[in-house]
Amino acid sequence: MDKVSAFKKAKDWAENSCFDASTRKEVAQLIESDQTKEILERFSCELAFGTGGMRGLVGAGTARVNRYTMKKATTALCLYMKEVYGNKSSLKVAISFDSRNTSKEFSEVVSSVLAYHGIHTYLTRELRPTPMLSFMVRHFQCEAGICLTASHNPPSYNGYKVYWADGGQIVDPHDEGIISHYNRLDNYAHLKSFEFNEACEKGFITYCDEEADLHYLKVQREVTYRQPKKRDQKIVYTPLHGAGGTILPRLMKERGYENFFLVPEQKDPDGLFPTVTSPNPEDTEALVLGKAYADKKGARLVLATDPDADRLGVSFKNNDTWVDLNGNEMASLLTSYIFSSLAENSFSFKNSYIVKTNVTTDLLRKIAHKYSCDCYETLTGFKWIASIMAKKEKEGKTFLCGGEESLGFLAKDFVRDKDAISTAALFCEFYSYCEEKKQSVLEVLDTIYEEFGVHSESLKTLSLPGLDGLEKINKIMSSFRAFEKKEFFGLQVLEFLDYKKRTKHSSKNSYKEEAFTLFPESDVLSFSLENNLKVMIRPSGTEAKIKFYFSFAEDMRTLPSIPLKTRKENSLHTLKSFQENFLSHLSF
Repeated sequence: MDKVSAFKKAKDWAENSCFDASTRKEVAQLIESDQTKEILERFSCELAFGTGGMRGLVGAGTARVNRYTMKKATTALCLYMKEVYGNKSSLKVAISFDSRNTSKEFSEVVSSVLAYHGIHTYLTRELRPTPMLSFMVRHFQCEAGICLTASHNPPSYNGYKVYWADGGQIVDPHDEGIISHYNRLDNYAHLKSFEFNEACEKGFITYCDEEADLHYLKVQREVTYRQPKKRDQKIVYTPLHGAGGTILPRLMKERGYENFFLVPEQKDPDGLFPTVTSPNPEDTEALVLGKAYADKKGARLVLATDPDADRLGVSFKNNDTWVDLNGNEMASLLTSYIFSSLAENSFSFKNSYIVKTNVTTDLLRKIAHKYSCDCYETLTGFKWIASIMAKKEKEGKTFLCGGEESLGFLAKDFVRDKDAISTAALFCEFYSYCEEKKQSVLEVLDTIYEEFGVHSESLKTLSLPGLDGLEKINKIMSSFRAFEKKEFFGLQVLEFLDYKKRTKHSSKNSYKEEAFTLFPESDVLSFSLENNLKVMIRPSGTEAKIKFYFSFAEDMRTLPSIPLKTRKENSLHTLKSFQENFLSHLSF
């Protein structure tokens, strides 16, 4: 869209009475102060409704998250639901939200649009974890679900995450169906809704916190594999000002963990996340207050969940040093714990499976194969794991667990999204078991490395905001997609996969077309090099970022008798050198 068209659209938002006074004033001030770049950013396009929903900066404008873009997205969902369930007399949608300042308001806006279209809402009165919303969809037998959340994004963001009747985030064909309706809605004045109080009075909204809590906690009790006798460990937990504090302390008390302490400065919901730079447990700085409080309380384990409580961060003391687990390490430890526990009880793995994303450590596959259990691989994002769960459920197969490198994990299948609540309780059970066996967490991880080889992974993320950033991201992807070299820095490229074009170049003739069976078309590139090095590249689906995933795995067949400590050091050095060399040649 050109400058003239963007300003014309901005002028409409500043003057049209279909927008509230606050919105009109915000846009009018942009026009009066001639903030051309900001107006172009806000009005040169529509906020994209992607394959799982939408996420963006909060503010007035067609390319921002606000009550009007929320109405547009919900109207599109209503139209699509009517299209799919046309003959069904009563349609239901579950709705919940996180701690962001606009989330509760947006939940009421969304509920009011649904009510206007005759769709009943099961709504939480207060914030609740995203995985609980996934559970609510199936528990209340809803046709869809909506969670108002921007996960671990900065305070200036919010988002709209859509789930389907199976409890998983929408995938094809539902995503494309909703997007099709969304793209045809071009007049905000035509978007209709009730007032929220009117929707309540007409009986379209049922507050369900108490019932949802009760049943969600009940099924959480099933995520247990051993019964450690010792549960008096001191554990510190921080919800990072988010939704986890509404549920996890209750669950841990039920599990018998009486010494479970919340970080005082971070226990209350606050959409500004005032104590952290980023409310993301992947960021070690987010755990600083938790560790300080743990030192004060004499605790040796710290847990952290992001604002919508689907990601879990873990830090523990090894001797007198705090150690932060990354997502690959946590998933490997918990997967190994689940398998070994089930094996001790003579569990048959014949009809079972696990799922991992293609950027997650291959240790998960090796652990599963040890027990003759299937391991499926799919794209980044837990919605793809949930999609496989839905397919395999119809085949009568049993889901054991799934993991992704970004601190996402799920055991059992009553939730169809990553679940930091059940994962936190499971990790505490694992931790208690380690203490009973007089093993440290690192010693358990080392036993996994001894058996399957040392695996090292790292992630480099480049933030490239705005329209200029998007252009740079596209340029980077295009340059690598057109890659014709057969080596990187003297290392032979053994395999190059393009998940968007669904093509592959290989130095071997072992390629099979079914390699893409579980991988929908996606803007992802993968380079497998000699010496068990690998790099995968993809733009973020939710932020203005491009991500580079680097990995290295030991080849146990050729490994000489070198002490594990040395092998781990060599592994990290190999990975770090490759990553630095790769990124130093990056240009855009």
